[in-house]
Amino acid sequence: MSAKLISVEDTKVNIELTIELSESMLDSEGKIQEGLNKAGYIAAKEAMKHLDTDGSAIKLGEKTWRTKGQEM
Repeated sequence: MSAKLISVEDTKVNIELTIELSESMLDSEGKIQEGLNKAGYIAAKEAMKHLDTDGSAIKLGEKTWRTKGQEM
């Protein structure tokens, strides 16, 4: 099973998901869930990149918040 990012275009994410089904419905359901979780992880990671700020400080009242930068 594999999930891979194909492309990102503005607010659209194209993910390819390949799942090998089993003779057992229970096993197939587990593989489907695992594959969808992987695809969801990829989509969420891209959403975080899309929604991330430019890294400048944010001031709320008297408190200034700064980022540590992008963490891998």
